[in-house]
Amino acid sequence: MVQTETTQQIRNEFETSCLELFRSLNCDVTRLEKGEALDEAPLSYIDAGSEEIEVVIVLRAPLPVLTITYPRFELDNILSVDDEKLEDWLSELANQLVGRFKNKMLNLGCTLSIGLPELVYDAHGVKLPIEKHQTYRYFFDIDKQCMECSLYLRLFNENMVLTPQQLDSGGAQEGELEMF
Repeated sequence: MVQTETTQQIRNEFETSCLELFRSLNCDVTRLEKGEALDEAPLSYIDAGSEEIEVVIVLRAPLPVLTITYPRFELDNILSVDDEKLEDWLSELANQLVGRFKNKMLNLGCTLSIGLPELVYDAHGVKLPIEKHQTYRYFFDIDKQCMECSLYLRLFNENMVLTPQQLDSGGAQEGELEMF
């Protein structure tokens, strides 16, 4: 029972992180119950974990979604952003998403170490590091375009309980760089 509640809590934090990310990019975003197959779309993934949990976050986005969300998006300049920049942007989106998710998990007492984003142009035959992970796929309508954000979750501690923490506000805030 504890594992089910913890898993649901993690899923809720992931979904909220997705919605917040796209809203921060001034996108009109809604969650879809079902999405379309995005097998041809490029994907980016990042793994993160601790002693109790491991996650792999995967984003699949067709180029129109990447164009819409690209930081220098202007209606007059829409065709001037090349595919290479858009694919790099997908990795940056994955990085921003995992950062938001990490902060939410930190607020629940779970400190995650994050890997580096990996970009895959052609996902056919690609083996993601998701063995023994539970799969949770979320589809979002981003300004009338479908995008997939997936969470692959593995709990090592079946009795893991996430508890809201009172955190020291002296650290880096969202979007800030903290030097060690």
